[in-house]
Amino acid sequence: MIVKLVNYFNLLFYKVIRFIVRCYRIFLKVLRKVDHYLGRYFPISKFIDFLPLPMGVGFFLPEEMSYKELFDVFHSRGVRYVVLRWFEELPDNPYQGDVDLLVHHDDVRLLKGLFTARLTSKPFDIYTVSARYGFTYKNLPYYPPHLGEKILTTRVRNEKGIFTPSPENYFYSLAYHAIYHKGVLTA
Repeated sequence: MIVKLVNYFNLLFYKVIRFIVRCYRIFLKVLRKVDHYLGRYFPISKFIDFLPLPMGVGFFLPEEMSYKELFDVFHSRGVRYVVLRWFEELPDNPYQGDVDLLVHHDDVRLLKGLFTARLTSKPFDIYTVSARYGFTYKNLPYYPPHLGEKILTTRVRNEKGIFTPSPENYFYSLAYHAIYHKGVLTA
């Protein structure tokens, strides 16, 4: 009887925490939209910067931080990362979309404090090899784990100091991205 009661309260506690996290995510998304549309007239961006960033709601680099500064922080903290695509112009003139990063799952904790909850013009998609919560693609690893691990272990540093996939793995990662993520070969 006591075991059933303890299990019931554990389940109830879990559901309450899950509900609170979902409400916080919705609250944060609404604040982001309000800040994006009414930012000049309704300045809440400083408030948003102090809010904790829950996993899985999108990563944005603060406007005052440059891409070069971000990658310098990555190197100083020892983050094992790879910029997956369109890295030719980074860090000076980045690709106009989001920057896709593959990060080792043990180094996710090193990213703390670098990104903001506020919508900025510098979006990032961050994935891990092991599909760590908040760093997945549709709740799955971005690449099969053996390919993701190979991309990280054979990474090369380009002339601008940014880690990129080796040429062979860059081809495989682009092919996988085109076929599985973008669905280029659909019937």
